[in-house]
Amino acid sequence: MIKLDKEKVDKLFETCTHQEDVAVELYRIVYPNWDNIKSINGYPYINKETGSYLMKKFIEFDQLHHPTVINGGLWLNKGFSSHGEKQLDDWMIDPAPVVTE
Repeated sequence: MIKLDKEKVDKLFETCTHQEDVAVELYRIVYPNWDNIKSINGYPYINKETGSYLMKKFIEFDQLHHPTVINGGLWLNKGFSSHGEKQLDDWMIDPAPVVTE
């Protein structure tokens, strides 16, 4: 399990200028060996409250930086999952298995 720091997340949304940069940095938090990962089998899992917070942040970010795209669309398609029966505390992430090079 990985604990996500809310302040660090908020800082990413303040300092990055592209949605992809925010998403990759969030994945780098979960997978410190990001550059050696060939594929991820599934998606990291978070609870619904954390998922809602991140989705809201991506929507707001896209409205500001990418007004011509579907707001939150990148995160909706490539972000962490919050659907299922796992019970996690707020800001905890259960990483999905990975294949490394």
